[in-house]
Formats: sequence, C-alpha cells, structure tokens
Amino acid sequence: MGVNKFIRFGWLGVAAFCLVTALSVIVFFGPGEAPPDAHEPLAKRLPKDINGWVGEDLPLGTMEALEASQRILNYDDYVYRVYRKASQEVFLYAMFWKQGSISIREIAGHTPDGCWIANGARFNSGRETRRLQVGVQLTVPAEAREFVFPNNQPVSAVWWHFWGNELVDRSFDRKSLLPTLREMWVWLVRRKGQRQDQLLVRIHAPSFGEEFLKQEPVQIFLGQFPAVFSAESI
Repeated sequence: MGVNKFIRFGWLGVAAFCLVTALSVIVFFGPGEAPPDAHEPLAKRLPKDINGWVGEDLPLGTMEALEASQRILNYDDYVYRVYRKASQEVFLYAMFWKQGSISIREIAGHTPDGCWIANGARFNSGRETRRLQVGVQLTVPAEAREFVFPNNQPVSAVWWHFWGNELVDRSFDRKSLLPTLREMWVWLVRRKGQRQDQLLVRIHAPSFGEEFLKQEPVQIFLGQFPAVFSAESI
C-alpha cells in the first residue's frame, strides 16, 4: 500500500509540474487578446530643463541593479535621470517591460529592498506602504523607505510596480510557489490571457523626508504615468 501511495503521489507531482509548465508557456509566450499600446520612450516624456532644474541622464550603477540582475531583468526601456537646482537633487527612474519579457515576481524581487540592500545600504526605518500627496492629488499606495548608504548618505525613496493598470504588492517577492500560482490565476482566469506590460516607477532624493515630492520635475514625471494615481490593487 505504501508503494502504491508513493507511485500515486509521484504521478500527481508529475501532472502538477506539467500543468504549471504548460500554463507558464501560455502565460508568458502565448498570444494576447489585445494588441499592446504604443510605447512612448521614457526618456522623451519630460524635458531636460524645467524652470531652473537641469536634468542629466545616468547609467544604471551598482546601486540600481546587481550585474547579474541586469541580465535577469531583461528590460525593454528605462530612464534614470537626476535633476539639479542649486543644492537640490532629485532622482527619477522608470523601467518598462513588454509583456512576456519577464515575470512580475522577478521585478518584485529587484526593487531597492533587494538591490540596494544587497549592495550595502541599510534601512533607516521600517518598510511602509501608503498613499502620497503629490500636488493636489493622492497617489495609489507607494512603497516608501528611508535608507542609509555605505557612505552614511541618507536617502528617501518611493516607488510603484504596475502590471497593466494594477498595482503589484510586496507579496509577489516571496520565494515560494504561491506568487507563481497567483500570477497565473490573475492572467488566465481574470484577464483571460490578455497581454499586459509592466512598469516600475521610482523617485529618490539624498535626504530624509519627502519634500522632494513637491519639486516640479517630480510632479511632471509622475504625471506621465496615470496608473500612479488610478491603479487598482491586483
């Protein structure tokens, strides 16, 4: 009887593996029901000079993504730009993936909570998820953090991860099978295979506090991404 149970459960395991594999192929490589919207290059969405703020495009450095992570992330477009005005600095970052480029779980694991901490930064306070005031609008819940970099530089950061017009929460960065199954369920059952792009939007400044959210480049930048103010939780 013990051997029969072992064989039976073995076959169930094989069947489950085949099902997950088949669903993965459908989800990540199968055709979608709707054509993707035209993508406007991220770097062209706002001017380099904004009322005394001077912008400069930056490469992805070691604090943005580990070398191995850059290969894994397989992004289709990004912008990473610093705006300076007198002694003030604010850093704007967005990364875009066409559907099929990467799983949402891979992106969820490569936010500042992952890459910055792996490169030597540490948390200055707890991890918070909350709405932010930007001009006269409230954002959807953002991940908000304070970090201290290895040179003792304080950094405040906020970011959002979107899958289509839905907000991806932190549960997707767990290293388990559950996020994988949840992702497949959302795609196949709720969206019926419709293709959705992904977007990671982040802002940070070299100080504690969130005064940088009042700066004009930040408000113009966030205005390029309607999901920041309208996305629904996944």
